[in-house]
Amino acid sequence: MNPRLKPKTCACGTEFLGGSTAKYCPTCRAERTRQRDRERHQRKLAGKVRSLGSTDLCTVCGQPYTVNAGPQKYCPECQIAEAKRQRYNHWKQEYYGNPAKRQLYLDRARKWAADHPDRTKDIARQSYLRTLQQRNENRRKMYGFKLRPLGREEKCPKCGMKFIIRTANQRYCDTCKNKKGKRYYDFCMYTQAKYREKISEKRKNSDVPLCSYCTKPAAYNEKKGKYYSLCSVCRELRVKYNKKYYNKNIDYSRKYNREYYQKTKAANKEKIHAKYRRRILKGLSEEQLKEEIQELLPKTGKSKRAAKRLELIQEELAERFNSPNE
Repeated sequence: MNPRLKPKTCACGTEFLGGSTAKYCPTCRAERTRQRDRERHQRKLAGKVRSLGSTDLCTVCGQPYTVNAGPQKYCPECQIAEAKRQRYNHWKQEYYGNPAKRQLYLDRARKWAADHPDRTKDIARQSYLRTLQQRNENRRKMYGFKLRPLGREEKCPKCGMKFIIRTANQRYCDTCKNKKGKRYYDFCMYTQAKYREKISEKRKNSDVPLCSYCTKPAAYNEKKGKYYSLCSVCRELRVKYNKKYYNKNIDYSRKYNREYYQKTKAANKEKIHAKYRRRILKGLSEEQLKEEIQELLPKTGKSKRAAKRLELIQEELAERFNSPNE
């Protein structure tokens, strides 16, 4: 008995021994064969059957070709591409449509990679170099001049070992690059630890809570009777630059902006008056200043600026009278 034959059940209910692709028992198989021959004979009488050696048009490119088989649809050139496409579609459908088969493919690939590590590295390196070559060509087309070629072997200036250039700015091999990065990381961790120790000692010795940003004394909330987590300067900066905080604390932000505008307005006025006093009043004589006072006196009741200038002129005259050089 052939070990490949297995017991199977036909559509009619008959049990029989068949191979892996057998679906019908011998009786049903003979009946189907006779039915297929009758249908072929009818198609031939109707003129729908192509004879071998005749010419037909390819369904893909439309070029004529010689018929070598009954189900042939494509010319020899399109036949290869179509066969590849059908194989890929069939594999894709099996791979993504059946999770069990997909896992089987993955396990098989992992096993092959574990059994052939050198071959796996060669394949990965070749594919990586192909991508680098394509990237170099694209960069040359884009920028129009020759850049540093990726994928080329160079010597590391530190250890002298050869390495493959993966990026345009790479100068060292992976070992030296990792050492350099590790040293920088250790240095950063050391400085951060030292800073944390310093801040913790400062917080322990301080009677007042400190700002979480700049470690200055935190601002005090008189209404609630407790300290804020930030100092007054950091709170103002947070209001100025943080939109989220502004949206959550609209009333405080509006109040702060109003106070800030009044402060800046007053400071700008002081700057303007100081500029006026320094550049104009210093160059005038006492007679000219007195004439200026006579012109500003009627305007002081209506204009604040005139009143302020009059005050500045009086201060300038008082300084000149009290100065020892006069």
